[in-house]
Amino acid sequence: MAQGALPTTKNDKVRTNSSDQVAGFLEDKLESTDGSVTFAANAAGDKMDVVAIGGGGFVSKWTKYTVAFDHASLDVASGTIDVEIDSALTAGSIITWVKKKTTVAFAGTGITNAKLTIKYGSSSETTDNYDLDSAVTTTNGFSAAPQWTQIGDQGSADTIKARFTFTGANGEDLTAGSVDIWIKTEVLI
Repeated sequence: MAQGALPTTKNDKVRTNSSDQVAGFLEDKLESTDGSVTFAANAAGDKMDVVAIGGGGFVSKWTKYTVAFDHASLDVASGTIDVEIDSALTAGSIITWVKKKTTVAFAGTGITNAKLTIKYGSSSETTDNYDLDSAVTTTNGFSAAPQWTQIGDQGSADTIKARFTFTGANGEDLTAGSVDIWIKTEVLI
């Protein structure tokens, strides 16, 4: 098999028939015959992620975070609040994509505008503003590659923060709202 070719076995167990009655993977690890690519089941066991590519490459991963109006970090007397959504961004990670989607519009006594940006570590750079207080529709999600001037390749683990900005009132005045945030990171190996 050519280097990097996709595997056909799962720890020596072969699945060749797409009509198998058993759902899921036979094993939790999948390797190419030459050992150049390794896949592993995620914690939920519902997908396989690339975990190693021989001779260099990168590992790409999507992670979903949900922040609701009653999150303890939002219950403060401030109009700008950073909520840490990931405390262990792997050293060497690069954030390559961010998707934000409200599932419940943010609202509260006196709040006239609610925005969300994503930032990493102590950087002052953030993603574009996302409107949290518009009516929820199937098309009001925002997905984009961050326009960072400098990002990633940190020498040590870092954090990812969701920055909430409220106009007219503070986070403690929220009475409704929930947002899903998907972040794609890549780590060079």
